[in-house]
Amino acid sequence: PVRYCLGFSARQEFDEKREEWILRGRHAHSWCRVYIDGTPTEALMEDGSRGIVWSGGRWVDFDPTPPSWTTVEGGRLEWRQRVNDWIQKLREDFLLWRTRPDNIARVSWATGIIGALLIAYVAVRLWLSRTRTGVRRKPPKRRVGPAGAATPFHKLARRAEKLLGERPDGLAQTRWLMQLAGPLPDLEPGLRDAVHLQWKARYDPLGLEEAEEERLKEVCREVARGMRKGRAAVRRKTVEAGGT
Repeated sequence: PVRYCLGFSARQEFDEKREEWILRGRHAHSWCRVYIDGTPTEALMEDGSRGIVWSGGRWVDFDPTPPSWTTVEGGRLEWRQRVNDWIQKLREDFLLWRTRPDNIARVSWATGIIGALLIAYVAVRLWLSRTRTGVRRKPPKRRVGPAGAATPFHKLARRAEKLLGERPDGLAQTRWLMQLAGPLPDLEPGLRDAVHLQWKARYDPLGLEEAEEERLKEVCREVARGMRKGRAAVRRKTVEAGGT
């Protein structure tokens, strides 16, 4: 009779400092156990059949594997394996130390303190992050009025409706007002200044400086005076355009 056995070859590596044998996956091994010096005897089996039973012998190990199989499998340890072994030994030593009765209370206290410190650190980091985010997201202070507030430019646009008619849908207000420069070319510089300052008041987060606000008022007043003087000319041009 023969039996097939699976196990490990436990005499490949020995740690002299720890006085223990080391088993690795590559130490897995198989061999046979052979029954020798036995005598076969015919006997009645449990299922009622008759079979051969060996007795009076002994089991011995029979391993036909060549002695050099450890070299073939790779007996040298790589540096990564040595690092992993060192880490694994530290873990095992810590687990053994932690489970000792006189160290359980120390581990509990140390774990609680470390956990509290980590929670405090995360809370402080979140608070600082939110504070910095709030400072960055705080809108800059406008020097003159909020965005979208009425300016002298809007009053100028209402007066221009009397000369140009209602602004068509889809036509920008600034482009629409610049049409006044056609019949009234003298107004073009003032209109361009007014449009530039209006864009800055509308889209610049900081708005207008006080001097720029005064400049916008002055330019709009000059354009309004020019519109009143040239109203007849504008009407005449509009009528001529309508006739054509």
